[in-house]
Amino acid sequence: GAAFLIARGLKTYYLRYERHSENALVIAQYLAQRKEVAKVFYPGLRSDAGHALASKQMEDFGGVVTFELNADEKRAWAFIDALELFTTTASLGSTESLVCPVKLYLGSDLTAEERARAQIKDGTVRLAVGIEHVDDLVADIEQALVKIFG
Repeated sequence: GAAFLIARGLKTYYLRYERHSENALVIAQYLAQRKEVAKVFYPGLRSDAGHALASKQMEDFGGVVTFELNADEKRAWAFIDALELFTTTASLGSTESLVCPVKLYLGSDLTAEERARAQIKDGTVRLAVGIEHVDDLVADIEQALVKIFG
């Protein structure tokens, strides 16, 4: 049962990974232009500190985009809640797009000093970008930004 499902999934893995990466790059570029966003962490962006190393090691840059909203925790949650196409969870790799507040799901077991070193702030959000049409995903992010930030 499980081996069959794994083998079946591997047949389309590369196509899905390509779409994850393409979508994530477009979203990272979009977020980098927004005034509501203080910083975008995505190795596919030339401005990312890890871009040179990632370019040597990777063909594509994956489907995870992390960014820091110019927001406190309450406003960051409001943004997350305003998203319609992104499901709130700490998972990765789904064909559907996912969102998580980094401090809650990934930084809750870290000290304040460790969170600061990892650059996890109240407004840090992680997207695990799915394979939906990228225009729909960008439109969803935009409507949430406009709803929460005006």
